[in-house]
Amino acid sequence: MKSKSESKKDEKTGGFYLIEINPRAGSWIGITPYCGVNIPVIAYQDMAGIKQKEKPVQNNYHFRYIKVLQDFTNCVFRYKKTYPDWSMSIIKWLKQNRSSKRMYAEFHKKDYLIPLVSLVYVIANILLRKNSTV
Repeated sequence: MKSKSESKKDEKTGGFYLIEINPRAGSWIGITPYCGVNIPVIAYQDMAGIKQKEKPVQNNYHFRYIKVLQDFTNCVFRYKKTYPDWSMSIIKWLKQNRSSKRMYAEFHKKDYLIPLVSLVYVIANILLRKNSTV
């Protein structure tokens, strides 16, 4: 888990005061159940004092978590000048993302806003020709 914290500097003393802490799980947290380890449940059970009954299952399959719009745009188009080692053809990108199990970060049948926002973000970055990653 990562957290964001905010502080404010006291102009008189030069000391910093903690204003806010926002703990949040990273975007990878949703992939863990597909890999045989449900980290959110394990964290909850640990916090609640519930003893773990079983050890996590080790799966032997290959799993890919793909941010399709951003990763495809970066690898195929944007990295040619800034990160040539990460740049690749469309065919190589497709081969790289072959797997028996895949999860697409931007696409879910119950949430239509995420792919729309991701697409707008990618298009804006292409048009503005930013050199940073999307």
